[in-house]
Amino acid sequence: MELMDSGASMGNLRCDLSEQGRGLLLKLTGQFGYGEMEEFDKHAKRMASHNATLVVLDLSELKTITSAGIGALLRLKKSMDTRKCVLRMAALPANIEEVFKLSRLDDVIQIVASVDQAMN
Repeated sequence: MELMDSGASMGNLRCDLSEQGRGLLLKLTGQFGYGEMEEFDKHAKRMASHNATLVVLDLSELKTITSAGIGALLRLKKSMDTRKCVLRMAALPANIEEVFKLSRLDDVIQIVASVDQAMN
């Protein structure tokens, strides 16, 4: 499958989007806050238009996330749900996983230990 979007930079956040097996893989690198939210939303809309049945967010290189970033992830989840697309987060650094558990985001979006596990 061909690469959809490589290295879209959104201020302090880098997004690499590719097709992997039966779904899409979006790797987020850097910081995800208010300044990156609008661009991430645009990127999420492009993903939604792809009609994938699975989207995996590789968060292994995400350094920080604010409430604005969490809000953007929740909007992505809602968008994927309306398209009957599974959304998973994979390879979370300990600090990001802690934020997601405190905010109960792990109750809304499935967290998987590795990208390989999430893609299956």
